Amino acid sequence: MSNFSLHLPANFDYLHLAREFSKEVCLFLPGYSCAPSFLDDVKLAVSEACTNAMIHGKKNKFSGQIILKLKIYPEKFMIRVLDQGKGFDLDKVPFPNMEVPDENGYGIFLIKLKMDTVNYQRGKNWNTLTMEKNFSFIDMAPPLKNPPKRSPNPSQV
Repeated sequence: MSNFSLHLPANFDYLHLAREFSKEVCLFLPGYSCAPSFLDDVKLAVSEACTNAMIHGKKNKFSGQIILKLKIYPEKFMIRVLDQGKGFDLDKVPFPNMEVPDENGYGIFLIKLKMDTVNYQRGKNWNTLTMEKNFSFIDMAPPLKNPPKRSPNPSQV
């Protein structure tokens, strides 16, 4: 198991760092290469979770921190986003109305759509959104130790 963490101000100027950090950790997966769809799912979930934490997870209106924790297990990738806000009830987040387009309200929906498990826990000092994405044969492929040689051009054979 490998652990990684990133502490950020709850400020949108730093959202790109959270996305890039999660991407780089995925690319670091030992002995494997990440399928683009797995990487895209992780980046989207991290982006949505950190966006929500930056909006709703501040200690007060003007300041706050978020912590992004990533863990690599043999069978899954775990993402935790910690914030200092008042918290919410994950089960009471409404399903977005797809008939009425809106820029807001899709974050938790997208996270649940892309991750295998999603849990939320309120804490005394920190709230934690935990997301897990299981590795599958499709998502992960061992790197090629000896890549195949290029086939000769059929016209040259």
